[in-house]
Amino acid sequence: SLVLYVEEAHKLPIKHFTNPYCTISLNSVQVAKTHPREGQNPVFTEEFIF
Repeated sequence: SLVLYVEEAHKLPIKHFTNPYCTISLNSVQVAKTHPREGQNPVFTEEFIF
């Protein structure tokens, strides 16, 4: 299995940080997405197990 931790982002451009999220793709296929967060420095702290 593969365990992936998405922790945080820093200094996102102001025009793009309304509700930032991360998408996770394996072999060009989107397999997961984090919950949207607010702010220019969002903290996700999410774990994905594949």
